[in-house]
Amino acid sequence: MDAIDLCLGLDADDLGKLVKPQLLRAATGVAANHRAASRSRSRKEFVAKLSVVIEEADESELWLDVLEAKRRGPSLLVKRLRREASELCAIFVASRTTATAGLKKGPRTVTLVVPDRSRRSRRSRRSRRSRRSRRSRRC
Repeated sequence: MDAIDLCLGLDADDLGKLVKPQLLRAATGVAANHRAASRSRSRKEFVAKLSVVIEEADESELWLDVLEAKRRGPSLLVKRLRREASELCAIFVASRTTATAGLKKGPRTVTLVVPDRSRRSRRSRRSRRSRRSRRSRRC
């Protein structure tokens, strides 16, 4: 929201006309694509959408760098937003790295081990025999 307010407050000179739509598109694209990534249907789709988020965050940082270098907009706000864009980029890169590592391992599979009931150990056979013999003695 702060990025939108910053864009709305930019001058209407040539630089303002250039930066305003680019920064608006990139800054809102970070939020929109992050939301899309969180609703992804697979890990591959998540990684792909997260890559778009990283690109948008990086582009936002670029346009904020331009504003900071040319001393346009409130300097404290521009610096704070630029730092935030940089931090978000680092967070998303780390998240993508973690998600990509999961892709390389392949799908998680669960192996179910069912004991073979046809072969019983000697001990279990003996215990069945002894139970049978005890039953026959009772009668």
